Amino acid sequence: MGKFRDLCNVYASLSAMRPTEADSFGHEAVVDGWKFDPALFKDRIAKGLNEFPPKYRNGFADKLVTWAAGGPEAMKCEYERMVADGEDELFVSRLVASWVDTLAMAVEGWGCTKSQPALKRLAATTSNLHNLFEGEVRKVRGASETVSQPPLVVLAPDGAWGPYTINSDKLAQITGIKLAVVSVPERYGDCPLLWTPLAHEVYGHDVPHGFLHGDRHIRETTTIGTQPTGSEYWEGLIGDLKKGLMSSASTVVPGNSLSEAWETIWRDIWLEEVAADVYGIVSMGPYFLIGMAGWLSAARATNPYTPHHEAGTMGNQILSRNGRPAGDHPPDILRLHAMMAAIEALPEGDDATRQKWRDLMNIVREDIAGTVSTIDVFDVEEQQVLLQYPAEQLIADARAIGTYIATADLPILGDKKIIQLKPWAKENDAIAAAFAAHATAHLTGDTLTYDHDLCSPRHCLVGATKALFDSPERSDTINEHLMMALRDQFNKTFDFHP
Repeated sequence: MGKFRDLCNVYASLSAMRPTEADSFGHEAVVDGWKFDPALFKDRIAKGLNEFPPKYRNGFADKLVTWAAGGPEAMKCEYERMVADGEDELFVSRLVASWVDTLAMAVEGWGCTKSQPALKRLAATTSNLHNLFEGEVRKVRGASETVSQPPLVVLAPDGAWGPYTINSDKLAQITGIKLAVVSVPERYGDCPLLWTPLAHEVYGHDVPHGFLHGDRHIRETTTIGTQPTGSEYWEGLIGDLKKGLMSSASTVVPGNSLSEAWETIWRDIWLEEVAADVYGIVSMGPYFLIGMAGWLSAARATNPYTPHHEAGTMGNQILSRNGRPAGDHPPDILRLHAMMAAIEALPEGDDATRQKWRDLMNIVREDIAGTVSTIDVFDVEEQQVLLQYPAEQLIADARAIGTYIATADLPILGDKKIIQLKPWAKENDAIAAAFAAHATAHLTGDTLTYDHDLCSPRHCLVGATKALFDSPERSDTINEHLMMALRDQFNKTFDFHP
């Protein structure tokens, strides 16, 4: 067993769903099909309002109560639209219920004393990722650009969804409130070793939707085989990427092209999720690949609703329901290869650093070698494989897409590439490595033996991932150090706490 598989096994033990997810907040369902109780919703918000970050009260909590009192018609319309588009009604009902629950928990959670430390650590991390990206974009687009607020954070009692975000465009569409909400399972609260996916959610989804978007929301219908499926995006960063593929899909990057049979799916279904992975690489470097791929592998290994995979292998399924894609995520193995291509595109000029990055990727390649030969279409209702495709061409597509996303000239960024916005580099490696050395040492109370001024939450996450990759047997110690560092970051830099 290699280092990557060892790390995946640690992630699997840390992230496995409990027999019944703990309920810390007296959680009660507020949606049953489409029965909505505004009084219950308001009561839940009241539980957390005294401790809720003041800067968000007028812009979120008060507006949320007003929205609920008026009846969530826009959310009901979204529910009805998804069902009319052919989505499974039970799945849509659960999805919309999770939205409502997440919105209530975004306020209610702050009222639970035992959850406040985890919420503060989470807020410090998401705020750092948000402000990093937005700060770099403002240098390109001008300081006069409207600033969007960092996302609110939630510890979700229902852990089946994993980390996810309701981006600000979606929230504005269903509630009229322009703000993102990021959620992780409640059991992740005291285990920030599992927080690498936050870079995907915040840097990859929330800033592009909260800042790098246009005024026009576009919905299209794409045909996958004989089945129509919805494709929606906002003009702006994702629109720029999509238009670039439409104009040059035959040569995405020099020497690479998309297979004709899959071009539409890459462009209309999977593009934003792959872009969010690539942007995770830009923000956190090659160890984002280790943490994200490791988390994906562990999540697949511990998910009772999808085909079983051993931790350390990568999922190869395209999930479908009633003959259409069930979700907009490509198979994990394709996401892995897109991220590898993005690492190779990072503009790091130091040869020794680039070689370290290649060595890191080679460890992963060797550990997963020979584990995937096909990409399987798996029906989640029938619980069986419907079709199989050779993996080789789709892996080539993934690498081409990963390179394209990293190197495309984006009109919304003044024709700059995303990798020109201060990407992860040698200097960041050094800061994260110092934290990794600190995190594997014996616990020494609150003593900090790394450069606290330079080491932001993202450096702490990367350093902890490096430490875990090198010393998986010390996971408890590394996690304790990471919790202390993120707590200190909130106390030092988070600018929205009471």
